[in-house]
Amino acid sequence: MTVADRVSVLLAGFAGVFGGWVLARHGFGLLAATVPLVALVVAAGVWTQSRSRAGPRLVRRADGTLSVCCAGETAVPAVLEGRTRRLGPSVFLEVGFVRNGRHTRYVRWLTPFDVPANILRRWTVVLPCSGRVARS
Repeated sequence: MTVADRVSVLLAGFAGVFGGWVLARHGFGLLAATVPLVALVVAAGVWTQSRSRAGPRLVRRADGTLSVCCAGETAVPAVLEGRTRRLGPSVFLEVGFVRNGRHTRYVRWLTPFDVPANILRRWTVVLPCSGRVARS
């Protein structure tokens, strides 16, 4: 579970509590009780989904191309898509690959809290938009 997943759970929870507080101040009692409950259900769903999701493993082949290994499946060719970029000390990855005959996109924001900073610094990401190599 990445830091981005944890932050999204916190934001959903806080938004629900704040929304309930605002609605209670304006006299909408039933709605004020319902909004935080819905937000907590959404936050719990995000938490459960991100905890149970086994992410694919990105592998660089000897010829420089990328492949993705999903749990229990053979490796398939992968490409870095348009939104892949370096964001300060972190890396935003959008990896596209074909799995079970369908185009699949794996999007992940990796920060130094998710991956040790020394490993993250060594990674090189080819930015598809500019065709240049960026290092974090």
